[in-house]
Amino acid sequence: DTSNLIAFDLVYPRVSLLGGSADFQIPEAKIAVRLEAALTHGEEFGNSAQASGYSKNRVFRSVIGLDRPTIIPWINEAEATLFSAQLFYQHIFDHELHDGPYGKVGNVDWANNFTGTLLIRASLMNARLIPQVIMARDFKAHAFALAPSLGYRYSDNLSFNVGANFKFRADQERWQFDDSRSQ
Repeated sequence: DTSNLIAFDLVYPRVSLLGGSADFQIPEAKIAVRLEAALTHGEEFGNSAQASGYSKNRVFRSVIGLDRPTIIPWINEAEATLFSAQLFYQHIFDHELHDGPYGKVGNVDWANNFTGTLLIRASLMNARLIPQVIMARDFKAHAFALAPSLGYRYSDNLSFNVGANFKFRADQERWQFDDSRSQ
């Protein structure tokens, strides 16, 4: 019987969203703060516990971001280096997950998760040379990404960028999931 094997059509369902954002500054700390939150209804997630292979869920997401331009003399005495940190949170309502004979069954994503990012961007040679590094950490997945890059603006109409993307994770056994053959 192949009625429960994973097969899917690409569909873009209507998703209802209610959200808001607020930005403000803390002048004493020279920090800009960004707050955002959104609640969606009808988002589809892979769900091996359902015969359809997916479930529709409500999802709450939020982020807090902090931006601080800082003069670091050994990098550049005339232009600020930008430090930008963000902490994302996601909660999936009616999350379904249980142990099956071949591994976990249900939503592949976690009910609650945090992801943090940090951007460090400098400006050299009158903003013609832009080195930067972006770091991201998915706390539940025990995964980390590092993306260094270097941009060079030759003129207002021509610029060059080179970069890399490195990804790391631990605990491979955390990724064992039932592929729906047990049903």
